[in-house]
Amino acid sequence: MGDIAEPVPATDGQLRPAGPVAFVGAGQMGAPMVRRLLAAGVQVTLHARQAEVRKTFTELGARTTASLADAVKDAEVVVSCLFNESQVEDVLLGSDGLIALLEPGTVLVSHTTVELRLLARVDDAATTRGVSLLDAPVSGAPDDILAGRLTILAGGDDATVETARPALETYGLVLRTGGMGSASRVKLVNNLLFTVNVQTAAAAAVLGQQLGVEMNALFDALGHCSASTRAIETMRGLGSIELYAELGAKYLRKDVAAALATAAEEGADPGVLAYAAHHGPLRLTSGTSPA
Repeated sequence: MGDIAEPVPATDGQLRPAGPVAFVGAGQMGAPMVRRLLAAGVQVTLHARQAEVRKTFTELGARTTASLADAVKDAEVVVSCLFNESQVEDVLLGSDGLIALLEPGTVLVSHTTVELRLLARVDDAATTRGVSLLDAPVSGAPDDILAGRLTILAGGDDATVETARPALETYGLVLRTGGMGSASRVKLVNNLLFTVNVQTAAAAAVLGQQLGVEMNALFDALGHCSASTRAIETMRGLGSIELYAELGAKYLRKDVAAALATAAEEGADPGVLAYAAHHGPLRLTSGTSPA
């Protein structure tokens, strides 16, 4: 599983262990986060609707509950790792949702990548409640989480970041990006650029095949050359660009849609990034027109 993170130094130089954490959203990304928290000795209260999920994490040492109110009662730090914007709307912003249940002074960490308009609504609701929101989208895969090398972008004030940091650093590296919304902006740019990398890697594989070079041989070589990218490394591991597209398309589509919508709202021009994401060999966006 990789090395477990030690207590991390805060801004005053003092080592602080992670305190109790309430966790919402033990899905593909959230489940390994909870595993890392538990392995580091953090007290975790997990909200999970499915009985089998509660059983699994109870056996691993978590306190589990099907009640959202019970999960977050008296919590100082609450981590939310939901899949998409619809879930954020339902779970965080509903009249009986997470934010409405939190006590003033709670720190809410949101790992979900969302458009800036939705993030602003979540922040407004949190502020009204007296809750401190940490804009904390992540970059990486479940294996990265289990190895403790997830990248956690952090947008918010210093006190909020430092309160959440000990828990977050049990499963990844916390990178400050600035104030509220800065982390989501960075993540949306990253996701669009990564989609472009996937499309260009697929295009390189097609070109290699046309030139008589088998994909694995091409990617084995490129992995040691200046053109190496994370997309090439991952495709090489799977051995198929088609399989990569099948596994990653649902994530890339929502992320690209959010990035392009945000650019339009902000009056920014994604230029060649948008073109390459749409017009590469793979159907990775809703508007893809394969070349």
